[in-house]
Amino acid sequence: MSALMDKIQNDVQYKTWRDLASITLTRVILFNKKRSGEAAKLTIDQYATRPTIEDNTEEILMSSPFTVNEYRALQYSPNGSVCYKLRFGDEWKLLPQRRELLLPRQFDNLPTLHSNRLPLNCLKFNDLQELKITIPFDYHSYYDNLPHN
Repeated sequence: MSALMDKIQNDVQYKTWRDLASITLTRVILFNKKRSGEAAKLTIDQYATRPTIEDNTEEILMSSPFTVNEYRALQYSPNGSVCYKLRFGDEWKLLPQRRELLLPRQFDNLPTLHSNRLPLNCLKFNDLQELKITIPFDYHSYYDNLPHN
């Protein structure tokens, strides 16, 4: 593992990164005793037929919701555009973005869910009272006047 780490620091290549990721995953599975059951339930068929980055990457990227593990690199530019790479050796591609302006919803337009403020349970109220030492004194009266059981 240390040889691969040295190699990737000197020359970033997809194969080196992939080998290092596989070794790291193996170590996590072996030494993560609290959640070892997840890896134990994985069958050989499930592992062999798992989707990989190489299989229809453009199709997967455009048809499914974006997930962090599909990207290898992101590049943010000052004009607000974001480019991505699926492999380290790929060219930068523009990430599709919503260009319409989303306006925040006004509080006046929100439906009223309760006629009165709901009371806090006693434990929660007491916890908030203990936390008052972390906020300025001017706001203490708000927490003192919260309805509670």
